[in-house]
Amino acid sequence: YLGAMGWGRVPAADADTPLDVALLVAERLRTSIHATGLDQELGDNRVTASFGLTQVKPTDSLSQAVARADQAMYRSKSNGRNRVSDA
Repeated sequence: YLGAMGWGRVPAADADTPLDVALLVAERLRTSIHATGLDQELGDNRVTASFGLTQVKPTDSLSQAVARADQAMYRSKSNGRNRVSDA
């Protein structure tokens, strides 16, 4: 899979992890970040984590895979932030 996270985009890739497992890991990270309670301490500002993941196909160029992961991340953000999406 290839993933992108919000807050400046942090790409991550793992050839040995199926996309469904990567989605579970991203969801666990998202809920852990949300559970820190930082949104309480920052007043009107909220700490959120938006993730976008995609399965890299054998025919993909790196830019194609990154573009799909970015699209999924932006879909997470446009659907309310603090979400995990796949493409």
